[in-house]
Order: sequence, then structure tokens, then C-alpha cells
Amino acid sequence: MSNFHIQQLKSVLNAEHWAITPAAGNNYDIAENWLLNKGAQNCQLVFDGLAENTVLPIAQAPACYVKDHPEIHCYFEGPEANFNLAVAAFVQQLENVH
Repeated sequence: MSNFHIQQLKSVLNAEHWAITPAAGNNYDIAENWLLNKGAQNCQLVFDGLAENTVLPIAQAPACYVKDHPEIHCYFEGPEANFNLAVAAFVQQLENVH
């Protein structure tokens, strides 16, 4: 992941009217959390941060997933075009989280 990936994810979430509130990770395996709110919908994005003897910063997280719905996830590696498609599909899946 990179700052590009963070900004792209934020941009798509904002375009779909999701409010983002960053929250700290857990100093073990979570780089950062984002609390998302859109009307009556709420969910939490968890950014993987597990690395040997350290927690990765969010800009180096390899993926994120929805807490309590780990099947809804987004990986931040691969070509930029594929990432843009993955982010769009990921954000669309958020609409079904309750």
C-alpha cells in the first residue's frame, strides 16, 4: 500500500458519501481503523499491520477488511488500474453491511 492507495480509497468512500473517522490500531496487528458512517449504516475498516516485531504504518498495510465481515476485504497490491476496480467493488460491498 502507499499514500496513493489511502487517498484513492478515501476519495471513493467520500464520493459515495461515507464519513471517515480514523482510530488508532492496537499496537499488535492492526495499523489503523476507520469508522465509517453513512446515514444509518456504520462499519469499521481494519487495516492489517502485522509484521515481524513491529506494526506497519497504514501506508504500508497490505489490505483492509470490514470488522465482523472479513469476507469483505480489499488488497492494496497490484497494478493501479486493477486497484481502482478493486476499490470500487469493495466500496459497493459496504452498502450491504448492516
